[in-house]
Amino acid sequence: MTALFVTASGGDYGAGRTMIGEDCLTPHLRTVMAFLGLPNPDVIGARPLPFGGPETRDKAIRDARADRDPA
Repeated sequence: MTALFVTASGGDYGAGRTMIGEDCLTPHLRTVMAFLGLPNPDVIGARPLPFGGPETRDKAIRDARADRDPA
């Protein structure tokens, strides 16, 4: 059984970013899912969404899709 979470946030918590240590949601989801018997959920983050206008939003969504569907 697999769980998939798509999260949206205002901060850019992705790998290689300066705010990566401030992502509280992803570790919490992984801990709760492991407790419920799903130790390896897929977590896809669309971020940062609320800042920068439509171009930033569209790029965040494209990046999230690329994380899920590698070419």
